[in-house]
Amino acid sequence: MTNNPAGCQLLVMARAPVAGKVKTRLMPTYNAMQAAWWYEQMLDSVLRQAQRLFDHVWLAVDDIHHPFFQHTTLPLLPQGDGDLGVRLQRVISTLTERDWLPTIVIGADSPHMQDARLLATARALQEVDVVIGPVEDGGYNVIAMRQPQPCLFEAISWGGGQVREQTMQRIEQQSLRCHVLPVDYDVDTADDLARACVDGWLLQRPDIRVANDQDCSSYSEESRSP
Repeated sequence: MTNNPAGCQLLVMARAPVAGKVKTRLMPTYNAMQAAWWYEQMLDSVLRQAQRLFDHVWLAVDDIHHPFFQHTTLPLLPQGDGDLGVRLQRVISTLTERDWLPTIVIGADSPHMQDARLLATARALQEVDVVIGPVEDGGYNVIAMRQPQPCLFEAISWGGGQVREQTMQRIEQQSLRCHVLPVDYDVDTADDLARACVDGWLLQRPDIRVANDQDCSSYSEESRSP
């Protein structure tokens, strides 16, 4: 049985899990090695979900030669240099040169994301030009395009709280039809990680041995950020 929701493809934007380069906001609760380990688990969860739901999955990475990426069966695309917007535009351009399908773009920061969010994105993309999945910090963890829309990634203040607002401005300027998903959250801090545990992420990954000998049972509703 094939999985090709609404004829879409999924693009995962990922970084190599290098200590001190990824998930630095998990520190000082975790050290650099542990933070990189957590990122590996997050990315692995995202890739498992992607392959389970979609037949057409691309993995765009910052270091195509990193050992973590040598074991994947997914097709790899180099992100190249530049800020996130430049890298997204480059990867989208690469996909445009191939057989373009409506494309859903995600990262590795929401390993708790429910299947329903991605499937709803694929369904909505049959009716609109763009789908965006906002997160609480002002960004988004899903953006999807029926056709290539490089303008969505131009002149965006990446890493700040205005990413979603600025992206919506680009959408409005281009008169694109847009569907907005319910607000979700990214896992950036130790509190976010605890929240993802409460929301059942690690229950989906019994193979994970949690850093610092913690497990999901050590987290409670009171662990969540206010």
